[in-house]
Amino acid sequence: MRQSNEAIERERFPMPTIEEVLAEMNGAKVFSKLDLNLGFHQLELDEESRPITTFTTHIGLFRYKRLMFGVTSAPEIYQYTIQQALQGCIGARNMTDDIIIFADTVEEHDARLESVLKRLKEKGLTLNAKKCEYRMNELKFMGYLLSEKGVGPTEAKVEAVRKAERLTCATEVRSFLGLVNFNARFISDLATKSEPLRKLTRKNTPFEWNDEQERAFNLLKEEITKAGTLGYFDMNATETRIIADASPVGLGAVLVQTQNGEKRVISYASRSRSNVERRGGSGF
Repeated sequence: MRQSNEAIERERFPMPTIEEVLAEMNGAKVFSKLDLNLGFHQLELDEESRPITTFTTHIGLFRYKRLMFGVTSAPEIYQYTIQQALQGCIGARNMTDDIIIFADTVEEHDARLESVLKRLKEKGLTLNAKKCEYRMNELKFMGYLLSEKGVGPTEAKVEAVRKAERLTCATEVRSFLGLVNFNARFISDLATKSEPLRKLTRKNTPFEWNDEQERAFNLLKEEITKAGTLGYFDMNATETRIIADASPVGLGAVLVQTQNGEKRVISYASRSRSNVERRGGSGF
């Protein structure tokens, strides 16, 4: 589809982030996850759009009748279509082909689930029964573990970091940092703690693994291993605070709320400082 994509007018639709979905889930205790069958192929292409999907094989030319992978605007079209299909269904959100239903009680959850299933049937959308999970107290969704307590890292993500062996080149460092950064919301001052490793990925920097890198490597593995469950953001919390700090190499912040008389960490955030910022000192 490379040449076809050059001619396709890209449809722009903002893809939702996991943060947007989590912001709606405060108080949720019961969850279900629905998996749409065959992904993009659920959506039928208009007759006039089909010719541009034509491809050649040893037995002749074929074309797609349904939306296919490789079309530059397919993710936006698919997200928009499913999102519109679920319009009005309370407590239901989709991230591409995954739909999550959440509620405070079993009764409320079941009513929402029934509403979603009815809507999907009306729209002619089908599910992959083997991948659907119903009425769960905790659920894995988009790489996170969701429960009534909040959001935490999945065991698989933690194990991938914890079992990482000593890194031997810049490529391995980038891969390891990618795993760590996926769970950045659970680690305080990540930019500062990962700086010794990030130095090894910079252009024209020789790869030298010493005590500083070893300490940073082990610290990040320890941090992700002990990462706790973070709270859901509550619009009605008694108090909401952002606590910020800076080091010579990074900026960090933590979002904290007082919920039901208890202080809960909602998320950590950090980034490295640019060369210009580093020349300006370590304070704000």
